[in-house]
Amino acid sequence: VLLDVSVAGAVIYSTYRYGTSSTELLSAVKKLAQPKSMGLSVVDKAQVAVNTLKVLQTMETVATMLQGQVAVNTLKVLQTMETVATMLQGQVAVNTLKVLQTMETVATMLQGQVAVNTLKVLQTMETVATMLQVYSLRNLSSYLTLANARSTLGFDPATYGLTEKEAGNIAYAFSVYDTNDNGKLELNELSAL
Repeated sequence: VLLDVSVAGAVIYSTYRYGTSSTELLSAVKKLAQPKSMGLSVVDKAQVAVNTLKVLQTMETVATMLQGQVAVNTLKVLQTMETVATMLQGQVAVNTLKVLQTMETVATMLQGQVAVNTLKVLQTMETVATMLQVYSLRNLSSYLTLANARSTLGFDPATYGLTEKEAGNIAYAFSVYDTNDNGKLELNELSAL
């Protein structure tokens, strides 16, 4: 009975450990050892038990070797992955550097463009300021000439069918030639016409 229990234990162990069925294990035992019946039941059972243990030891050795090979292969895969990661990190660094250089170039170009645009804006502002000064001086000159004509001569633009703007334009033209600002065009001032 003890020998039957040991064979049954070996079958259960191999099923648990290696996923084999009892039929496969016993078939392997018979093929490996090819037990010859001695005619004695106890001796035959002992021979089967010994052969079963030999098969289990062989399976254990193969499993250990496979685990070692898996570990070696896993190590090789990890080393390859580390190499690839290092290469990718290097490529990422190169690409990052290229992006930074491109960004620096674009920033330099934009700074140059901003400087050009700023200069254009300043020139335009200067031109506008000059025009405003001239226009303001013209308006002031027209206003003073028209105010003088109203106070000293009693000039009223409506009497002559003129708007205030038309009267201001005429007053400006008059003030350009009235260089001594006396409200009259003299002979030397008319020669400039």
